[in-house]
Amino acid sequence: MSQVTDPDSPDEFEYSGWLSFYLYKTEIKGELENITSGINLEEKLKQRLPKYEQGTPSDPGDGFRVTNTRELLRQAGLLDEYPFLDETVHVKYIQEEYQERLAYIEEDDDFRETSTLEISTSDLFWMFPKFLFTRASKQVSDNIRTRMRSTLVNSLRTEKIEFNRDFFIWLIYNNYSGEETDSLINIQQLQSIELVGQPDTFGSSSKFSNAESGSAVALLQLLEGNSPQNIEAMFNYCDRKIVVNVSHDRIQILTSKELPEKLSDLERMALSVSFVSEFISLYEMWTNLPNEEKYPPTSSFKEIYKKGIDEGYETEGISSQLIERFEKLRGDK
Repeated sequence: MSQVTDPDSPDEFEYSGWLSFYLYKTEIKGELENITSGINLEEKLKQRLPKYEQGTPSDPGDGFRVTNTRELLRQAGLLDEYPFLDETVHVKYIQEEYQERLAYIEEDDDFRETSTLEISTSDLFWMFPKFLFTRASKQVSDNIRTRMRSTLVNSLRTEKIEFNRDFFIWLIYNNYSGEETDSLINIQQLQSIELVGQPDTFGSSSKFSNAESGSAVALLQLLEGNSPQNIEAMFNYCDRKIVVNVSHDRIQILTSKELPEKLSDLERMALSVSFVSEFISLYEMWTNLPNEEKYPPTSSFKEIYKKGIDEGYETEGISSQLIERFEKLRGDK
């Protein structure tokens, strides 16, 4: 959330606050099917989306503003540095909230009711035509999605992207085995993983957090029958190191050696949006892999288990249900 600034000036471009994104697939139809570029989409959205106009305490204003962020990125030379940005459309969703307060008026020696206007903005990025993601709270993200669908009725369908937990296992296994993908994203260091399936002492989900032990110990906990709910890792991306937390429906960029001290708000936005786009594309690639590549071989489970024992890790053993499930998923059984 941030205050509204001049969207046409790189110096005034603001991208403060949490870098937390909720993700959606988009399917276009009707009048949007003929759109072939981000520029054309911007013009169409300017015509169709309700524009933000200032309201009143009894009728607070809200609405959209299509930005010229792509042109700012082009001027800054960032379109060539970060993938996916050339066809990404950036729209701001602006909301007003009036706070009614009693204020003491010295000249009247009395209290009077006053209204204080607070304006917040959220960001919508449309990686046209396939994906849309919002930088906002979950509630505001759902509101933006509803407004978009009702405004572009008969032209747009959206579906929440929810990462399969087996995708997290694939990421952790690839990091452990050193296998590379065609993606620009690579885990440099697994930092934590939240698990469900084996409650801790207090009966809640447990959390593995040990960057020193890394993927091997994380896999051992998964072999016991736990399931990853979210992972946090340091990723290499575009020659930068970024710490990211990924849950089933959200990507949150936490920090980087270059964030936020060395990067302008414009480049901070470019890096985060490009990373999220690449991560979604990596997930799409995983969903289309052959089953024998999509799921780790069960033959590796004993190797991982033995290595953990040799390193002094105490484990309850390998879950038979897990072995059976992965054999079926891979088509080995």
